Amino acid sequence: PAVTKACVRQAVTGFSLVIAELILSMALAVAMVPSDAFVDWTFLDSARLAGPPAAVYALRSLLKQSAYRQCDGVTFNIVNQTKVVFCAVSAWVLLGEGQTMQQCAALFCAIMAG
Repeated sequence: PAVTKACVRQAVTGFSLVIAELILSMALAVAMVPSDAFVDWTFLDSARLAGPPAAVYALRSLLKQSAYRQCDGVTFNIVNQTKVVFCAVSAWVLLGEGQTMQQCAALFCAIMAG
């Protein structure tokens, strides 16, 4: 939050920040993936598999931008630590992918450490 407050004017909307973040993330991901990884790639398969988690990630980013403008730094950082648990619960609800006991233990440790 401190860097964003120092570098981004208050007039910039959270939506535009999230769009810029997502575009940068996609560009970096495509640049880092080997070119032969796209041999059997289809847009529809990618949208079906990655679409729900990507939508949840985008929603969370919008909510995060709103929260950082409304909360003090300590509160924001504590709430921001819930992102791993949020993603795990979203994967379970949207994709039906449950967590293993090891993953649940790791999530519990992450919650306690945050």
